[in-house]
Amino acid sequence: MDKIEIERIVSSFQKLAVEWGKSLEEGDSTRTNRLHCKLMAIEKQLIESDSLSRLEGFFQDPSESVRLSTCSALKETNRKTAIKVLRKLAESNSIIGVCAKTQLRIMGEKVKFI
Repeated sequence: MDKIEIERIVSSFQKLAVEWGKSLEEGDSTRTNRLHCKLMAIEKQLIESDSLSRLEGFFQDPSESVRLSTCSALKETNRKTAIKVLRKLAESNSIIGVCAKTQLRIMGEKVKFI
């Protein structure tokens, strides 16, 4: 996979993560699940092309859903940063905050659900 294709895939990840977050907030589970599958397919492509680290810039993305999706994708390869970002997201009272708490718990981190 060439650089231009990888950049296109990385850009698609960001756009899909924003859409995923919106559908999650709207409660559209069918669309949310479909978008999640697309995000997982992109993650797989980036792993196969040894380009998953290209998502690291999204740890600082303005969109909570992009940051959450990035943490999910990079939790194995950049655990320390993923945990830091997830802890910040977990402070939110939004559905993204709940998802961040869940992800932290899956990763074996102690989290309080209020």
